[in-house]
Amino acid sequence: MARLGIIGSGIVGLSTALNVQKLLPKAKVTIIADKFGKDTTSHGAAGFFRPYLHDFVPEDQNMTQQWYRDSWHFYSRLAQSSLANETGQTLVSGLVVYNKPQDEQYSFLSSLETDFHQVTDSYLKHRNLNYKYGYSFTTVVTQMPKFLAWLVRKFCSSEGIIQKRTVQKLSDLIGELDVVVNCSGLRARELVDDQDIKPVRGHVVMVSAPWKKLFFLSDDGVYLVPQSVHFT
Repeated sequence: MARLGIIGSGIVGLSTALNVQKLLPKAKVTIIADKFGKDTTSHGAAGFFRPYLHDFVPEDQNMTQQWYRDSWHFYSRLAQSSLANETGQTLVSGLVVYNKPQDEQYSFLSSLETDFHQVTDSYLKHRNLNYKYGYSFTTVVTQMPKFLAWLVRKFCSSEGIIQKRTVQKLSDLIGELDVVVNCSGLRARELVDDQDIKPVRGHVVMVSAPWKKLFFLSDDGVYLVPQSVHFT
């Protein structure tokens, strides 16, 4: 029996572990991490689904777009299923505003079932938004605490193993595991001595505003994302 280890228990680590179980049902899969749940970065994430195609080099575009399509179908189906309350997905509409054209973003978003359309200059001015461009669409917002807990339950129900421990370097796992997938996020800086990995400073505030139902994003880094009982 193949022994596979996933380092890290954030959204990437948990999702990877479930996919490994699906692809290799006879393998013994173990998640190894020293932080879980609310102690992970994923727990406080806004959980907002939006493609960022401009972050990828041209030769990766086809593969990247397929990843986004697969992800969109997965999360949107969960949002419209009987599991939605347990997994934490909801469909939310809103507005994105910016000052530089994003033609490629338009093209891709309009190819998905997102109710995408560009907004007019008069629409922006009427709402006192000092931006040149804007578009609205419907996307999926995930309540991360719920989703992380659901992923853990699903992983364990398929005989997955969870170990709480700190791994100092990957070579410590030689002889213990046949394959290791590194999903340690920022901790990869120490784990594999990757000095290019650095944290990005940001400020996230959660406020109670259950009456707010629409999201708002701008290209200067401001975003407002409605969750079940608070705004991120």
